[in-house]
Amino acid sequence: MQSTTSERKAEANRRNAAKSTGPRTPEGKFRSSQNATTHGCTATIITPAPAIFKPIRHEAPTLADQVRKGLLEAWKPANGQELQVIEIATAAYIRLQRAEAFEASLFSGVMDAIQQKHGRPVQVSENDDLGCGVAAGSAQNQDAFRNLDRYRRHAHLDYHRAVELLRRLQQDRRKTEARIPQTAASVASFRPPSPPLVRTMAAGSIIPFENLRRRLESRPQPRL
Repeated sequence: MQSTTSERKAEANRRNAAKSTGPRTPEGKFRSSQNATTHGCTATIITPAPAIFKPIRHEAPTLADQVRKGLLEAWKPANGQELQVIEIATAAYIRLQRAEAFEASLFSGVMDAIQQKHGRPVQVSENDDLGCGVAAGSAQNQDAFRNLDRYRRHAHLDYHRAVELLRRLQQDRRKTEARIPQTAASVASFRPPSPPLVRTMAAGSIIPFENLRRRLESRPQPRL
């Protein structure tokens, strides 16, 4: 009877496992991929930082996965704070990619409009480089290109700030980790100082101060 019950439980477990599809969202997949991430010294599991990147409606939800993976492999974060900075750098780098995509789309859109204006078919031509120059120099496009350049510069600055912050955090952490063994060794090798020695006037011999104090205390006190 017990064997039959065990077989039924095993079969039910197999059916439930088959229904499980694992994490579906990018954030869930990232957390799952970091389940085995541990600190090098204490082997404590690191809680993944929430993803900052949010895709625009036409972007793939997994757009940041490759960028995040590359940063994790390069920097090997050892705690939650370093993981948070990784997320900041990931989001900033995605903004850099967006700036390049926006610029390409802006140039293409302006040239499409020029071809349509002159009754020409909208297609790639050998004069596209000239068209890009005309589009960039056009007064009506200056605000768009100026805003795009500002967007790119801010993303570039945010990325390098995050990388520099991550470098300083890891440098400070390594210094702290290097001091811990030295402090432990100093404590282990510490020996309390020996009691002071006092030279007696009578025999000229050296006796511990504690022994001398006990001798003095054991002497009878004079009557007043």
